[in-house]
Amino acid sequence: MSLARKKDVMTVKGKIPQQPRVAPSSPGTTVQRMLALQSTAGNRAAAEMVRRGGLPEAQAPHQHGPACGHRERAAVQRCATDVTVARAEDEHEHAHDTGPEGQSALLAAAMKSPSAALPASVVAKAGAFYQNDALASTRVHQDVVAQRATEAMGAAAMTVGNHIFLSAGAAASEELIGHELSHVDKNLKGVPETGHNNGAGVTVTNPRQNSERDAERDGHAYAAGQRTAPSLVASQTGANASAGPVQRMLEEGQSSEEGRRIALQDGPSELSGEDHVASLPEDSDQEVILQRGITPTQRKAMVKEVIRGSFISLSKMTAKPDEDATKPDPEHVRGYVNQDKDNPEVAKLIEFSTKSHIATGFAGEASFGIVLTIKIKRKFLAKGATGNESGWIARQGAPYDIVGIERKDQGVDKLTPLTEGEFREVVKKEEMAEFLLKMQDPADKAQHMSAIEPSKKMAEVQKLFAYNKAVYGP
Repeated sequence: MSLARKKDVMTVKGKIPQQPRVAPSSPGTTVQRMLALQSTAGNRAAAEMVRRGGLPEAQAPHQHGPACGHRERAAVQRCATDVTVARAEDEHEHAHDTGPEGQSALLAAAMKSPSAALPASVVAKAGAFYQNDALASTRVHQDVVAQRATEAMGAAAMTVGNHIFLSAGAAASEELIGHELSHVDKNLKGVPETGHNNGAGVTVTNPRQNSERDAERDGHAYAAGQRTAPSLVASQTGANASAGPVQRMLEEGQSSEEGRRIALQDGPSELSGEDHVASLPEDSDQEVILQRGITPTQRKAMVKEVIRGSFISLSKMTAKPDEDATKPDPEHVRGYVNQDKDNPEVAKLIEFSTKSHIATGFAGEASFGIVLTIKIKRKFLAKGATGNESGWIARQGAPYDIVGIERKDQGVDKLTPLTEGEFREVVKKEEMAEFLLKMQDPADKAQHMSAIEPSKKMAEVQKLFAYNKAVYGP
């Protein structure tokens, strides 16, 4: 069992279904008084009152102990009621939990709830994995207060500072614990974090931002028994943020407000036939299944394409989709077919195929490649290459889901399915490699380094060395 304590991060692994609850009848509960205060004096005043112990219930003695490392409440924390709320109030009190104010109140209560240190075995494993002995200060909350707070946030686990809050049964997931510990590690090292406000003063991270992707990779590697956290390769230490966000891990298959690219399906997906795609109306909302072969290792031989942005990389294919995207312009489609790579609009296009052997063939052109199976609406496609390639072109930002990911090794006929975690590791290395290639352009490198504070330039150089080692080996 692994547990973690992070600065201001909340992780969600498995959204907890919200059950309808009856509204409370008693007017004198701590939750109701907090909500009343927030409605009249504002969230900040309510949070400050809780912090200072203005409510009688908020004056319960702190039970974390000297190793807690409990910091003054940051804006990221989800304010809550106090420990006595979840213990004394019945199920009817949960009616307002999922609203912004209720979430904030419950988070504050969870911060005051009893906590425990990490088990010695977890401290040893996590400390070595993240190369951070300070993880021993992590505090774990998993009583009814913590469970109620995580439920209100739709989370299986969440992290604030170096405090981890677990829902019932969450401690059994080593991957989830590894994810939360990744957040704790970064918080303890002072790495700045960002997020969005929930409307009541609680900053929540977005599941699609880089820190969440890093934590997802770390959690997967931690559970798989790897020796070192992938995030350490690209870690950068920054100043402590005055208000850390609450970070949440998306449930597998759950979509975020930014939309997801990866929605893996069980088993192989049958590709749409060429004639079927062609027979659909051009403005059809019907989805079709296509494939594309990607060769990340070819990027080094295509430095110019990487620098000017015409190299179609995995990071581009997993970027946030543009919900306002349209079908490519005919002029740009012709430019793509004719390989007019100097046209910036042409560089924004991508071609898929209805033929599996075409995608596999492209993926097999290098030491290894990736075959991606996607689901996309017909209205976003324009006919591309004719003849044997059976190509269909879309804008790279068009909304599509990646429903299948397979690795093709040169000389090996069989494709190997990849998990989302394994795929993100490949994407992360490719992003590092592309960054290194761009730094080979003197103008790009000078511009990049000029934006770095003088005191951090050495750290940036060390990061470049770390990237090089991660991508190309010692």
